[in-house]
Amino acid sequence: MSRFTYRNLYNLKTPEKSFDSPMACIVHLDMDAFFAQVEQVRLGLPPGTPVACRQWDGLIAVGYAARASGITRHMRAPEAQKLCPNLVMAHAASFKRGEDMWEYHANPSADDYKISLDPYRQAGKKVLNIVKQYSSVVEKASVDESYLDLGPRIFNEIMIAFPQLQLLDNDLDNFLPAPPRAHELKIRGYNWDGLGVLEIVTDVSRFDPDIRVHDDTMVTDWDDLVLMFGARISKRMREQVYEELKYTCSAGIARCRSVAKLASAQNKPNNQTVVRAGALNNYLKKKSLTDIGGMGGKLGEEVLEKLGLDKESKDNITQVQALSKQQLQQKLQNASLTEKVFNLARGNLYRGLKTRIELKSMLSAKNFARVPLKDRKEAELWLVVFAGELAMRIVEHEKELGTCRRPRTVSLQHARFKPMVKRSRQQDLPLVHTNKLKEELFAAGVKLLKLIENEPEHDAYPISMLSLSVTGFVELPAGASIGHFFKTITTEAREKAAVEKTKAQQVNTLWNKPKEEKKSSGKDITQFFAKKPKEKKDSDETTKKPEASDPEVKKPLSSEANDYNSSSLFVFSDDEMDEYIDTFTCPKCDKKYPIDEEMEHSDWHVAVELSKANRPEPKPLKVVKPKGKRKGDRQARLAF
Repeated sequence: MSRFTYRNLYNLKTPEKSFDSPMACIVHLDMDAFFAQVEQVRLGLPPGTPVACRQWDGLIAVGYAARASGITRHMRAPEAQKLCPNLVMAHAASFKRGEDMWEYHANPSADDYKISLDPYRQAGKKVLNIVKQYSSVVEKASVDESYLDLGPRIFNEIMIAFPQLQLLDNDLDNFLPAPPRAHELKIRGYNWDGLGVLEIVTDVSRFDPDIRVHDDTMVTDWDDLVLMFGARISKRMREQVYEELKYTCSAGIARCRSVAKLASAQNKPNNQTVVRAGALNNYLKKKSLTDIGGMGGKLGEEVLEKLGLDKESKDNITQVQALSKQQLQQKLQNASLTEKVFNLARGNLYRGLKTRIELKSMLSAKNFARVPLKDRKEAELWLVVFAGELAMRIVEHEKELGTCRRPRTVSLQHARFKPMVKRSRQQDLPLVHTNKLKEELFAAGVKLLKLIENEPEHDAYPISMLSLSVTGFVELPAGASIGHFFKTITTEAREKAAVEKTKAQQVNTLWNKPKEEKKSSGKDITQFFAKKPKEKKDSDETTKKPEASDPEVKKPLSSEANDYNSSSLFVFSDDEMDEYIDTFTCPKCDKKYPIDEEMEHSDWHVAVELSKANRPEPKPLKVVKPKGKRKGDRQARLAF
C-alpha cells in the first residue's frame, strides 16, 4: 500500500491545488549562459565556440566554452582576449543618443550609447512560448528562467498509463495501491534512464522491506513516479527548445519550487537534476540556508546571525533543521519569517506559481556623471531614447499579456551635477494610439524638463542623471476596441457620429476614473507615484547624509525584507545574476541588478525618498457620465 491517498493524486489535476500536494512536481527551467548563447546563435557560430557578451570594456556574460579558458564575467576585454585569443566578444545591443531604436553597433561608447536588453527579452519570450506548450501553469521568473507546475499534465498521463488508479468508490481518503515494481516499470518503458542526474535516496523508510537490495533507481512510491513523468516531460521540452532555437538549458525537478531551483543549477550546462522525496534530506544537508531563493543576501545573513550560526558555513542548513519551530520563533521574533525558514530548511515550502506578471511601472534611465549634459538640446536627445525604449516595452508587455494595459502617469527624474540636487516631476499621460505613444512620452518628458528649468531654486544644468518612467497601469476592458476612436469618420459613418461620440465619452470615463490610493509599504516603486501632486512642483532634494534615526537606514528583521519589488527595472533572478551577468548588490534592498543599472537603481531609491516629501493632496478626478447612456453602450471598444 502507498503512503499517499487518492486525494493527494487527484489534487494534481487542479492547478489551484496541485502545488500543495505532497505528490507535486515543479520544474525550474534555467537557460545556460543565456546572453552568450543569444549572441552565439545571432552570429551563426557553431556550438563549442568560446563566446562572451560584452558591455563597453567588460564582459557581462561568458559562455561555458570560454569559461574553460579561465574567463569570467568580471574580466576586462583585453585580459580575456589574452587568455583565449579566439574568444568572440559580441557587444550587447544599444541605443545611440538621439535614436529611438536599438541596434548592434560596432564600437559603442558609454558616453553616447545606452545598453538595450531587448534582444535577450525577445529570445526569452521565444523560449517561454515553447515552455507554455508543456504546461498551463507557468511562471516567468526572469528573462532566462521559468517555473512550471506539471501536476495537471502528469495526472492525465499517469491515469492513462495506470488505469488502476481510477477512483471507484469516491472515497478520496483511501490509500493508493502500492506502485509497480521496478522491473515491471522497466518492461513498460518507465525508468530513469536518460532523465538526468538522480540525487541519492537515503531515507530507508521509503524502501520496500521485502526487497533486500535497495536499488537507488527503483520507484519507492507514486510520488517518485510522478517525478519520473515530470523528468520525461522536462527532457522533451528542453530538446524542443534546442531543436527550434538552438539554446541549451538545464532543469531541476522536485516537489517544490525552492528545491527545483537549487537542483537546476546542480549539473549545468545542458542537464537536469531530479530530487526525490527520499533524497531530499541528504541533498539539503550539503547546502547553506543562504543558497535557497529568498534567503540570499542580507536577510539570510541576518537570520543566521540571530540563530547564532556560521555565515560562512556551506552546510549550515542541517543546523537550522535541528531547531524546532518554537526555538526559531524565540530567536527570530517574527512568526511569518519563522514559518518560512522552518519550511525552506526542510524543502517543504509549497507556493503556487504566478501565471500572470503585471508590471506596475517601467523606467528608462542614464547616468551622465562622466560627461554631464550641459543644455536642453543634449537632454532631449536622451529623452528620444527613453521614450522609444518605454514605448517599445509597453507594447511588448501588452502582447505578452494579450490585453491592453496603459500607464496613466509619466515622471521625469533629474539630478543636477555639483552641487547634487535631485528633483522629480510628473503628469498625467493621455490615452493615445500605439503609433502615437512614443511621441506622447517624448513630449511629456520635454514638458517636465522645462518645468525643472523654470524653477528659481537651482539651475537645471549640468545634468548628471536623467530618467523617464511610467506607472499607474490601467487595463482596458477585455475584448474592447477603440480603433474607431482614432479613425477619421468617413462620410458613410457620419450618420453614426452621435453613437460614436457616446462611446468615446465612455472611453474617457474609464480613463479618467479616480485612481485608488494604496497604503505605503516602503518597498514598491508605485509609492513614488502614490499621490498625485500638482504639476507645479513634486519634490526637490539636495544630497545629504542620512541620519541614523532615519527608519530607512536600518529596518527591523522581517520576512518581507527580501521581497523587494522593483518592477520599474529589468529584474533578474539572483542565480542568473550570479552566473551570467556582471552585477552589483544594492545596499538598501539587498537585491542584485545588472551593473549598467547601478546608477538607475540608486536613483530609484532617491525617487522613493523624494516621494516622502510633503506634497499637496490631489483633488479627486471628476468622472463624467455620458448622457443618454443606453444598455448596449456600456463599453466602448478599444483597439491598439
